[in-house]
Amino acid sequence: MEKISNEDFILKIIKYVPVILIIFVSALTTIYISSSYAYNLKIEKEKIEKEYIDFNKDLIKDNIKTVSEYIVNKHALTNEVLRTQLKDQIYVAYNMMTSIYNEFKDTKSKEEITLIIKTALKNMEFSNKKYYFIYDLDGIGIFHPAKPEREGINHLDEKDASGNFLIQESIKIAKSETKEGYQTWMFDKPNEHVKEYEKLGFIKQFEPYNWFIGVGEYIEDFDNQIKQNILTYIRDIGTNDTGHIFVIDKNAGFLLTKTKYSNISDMDKNNLFIKSYEDFINSNDEDKYLEYGFLDNSNNEYFKKISYLKKIKVYDWVIGTGF
Repeated sequence: MEKISNEDFILKIIKYVPVILIIFVSALTTIYISSSYAYNLKIEKEKIEKEYIDFNKDLIKDNIKTVSEYIVNKHALTNEVLRTQLKDQIYVAYNMMTSIYNEFKDTKSKEEITLIIKTALKNMEFSNKKYYFIYDLDGIGIFHPAKPEREGINHLDEKDASGNFLIQESIKIAKSETKEGYQTWMFDKPNEHVKEYEKLGFIKQFEPYNWFIGVGEYIEDFDNQIKQNILTYIRDIGTNDTGHIFVIDKNAGFLLTKTKYSNISDMDKNNLFIKSYEDFINSNDEDKYLEYGFLDNSNNEYFKKISYLKKIKVYDWVIGTGF
């Protein structure tokens, strides 16, 4: 009886052990394959993520580099553009004055021709705070639409805020060999007489009456206009809703942004961008990548964001974009 039991036991071993081994090996194989697949999937995911991040970091850096070069070049050309503009405007006025003089010199008096010239100059459109002015070579004001009270008065001994005899300098330019040239001086703005601002102008002698005609531009105003043109250009080349280019001024104010903030100080104090930005501003770094949480205002969700920032020293700006 015991012999039969042993035989039954052996038969059961022979019958079930292979099945158990097959199941065990299959389970191990399945676990190995699953683990290997999960590991390879993780590696592939990390690879794809790294390639995506590296590609976009290079892309936003190239975009900011292009904009940075545009700003620097635009700033470098500012003075040249202004000088050309002023000279062209004087030549337009000078040619008009010469045409009026030649047309009426034999039929009208100097006083009548002067009135015609002054009326014509008043009707020539200019940007705000910009105007033509005329003095004779003895320093007497002939035409000044912004300050009519200067007409008929001698300004030869008048000094600007820098202590320069501005009318004497103008006369010196008008009497030079070329009878024309550029001049810088300090002058107050229309309806703003407390402070004087630097102007760049162009002076040219009007020979028939021993006058000189001039026009000037407040350098600060022209520079601000250039800045606005730059901001418009940057706004126009903005990419998409999450990759737009933003501009921050020296006071941490947003000159250009699609966020709801007007200044970095308006952000949540716990926002990682603030700390990273302040560290960047206080460093000697010219550019830097920042990683921080970004709140999507459309659905109040936070996302990880990477931005690239670059300092623009000519305007004391920081420009950046991200993804």
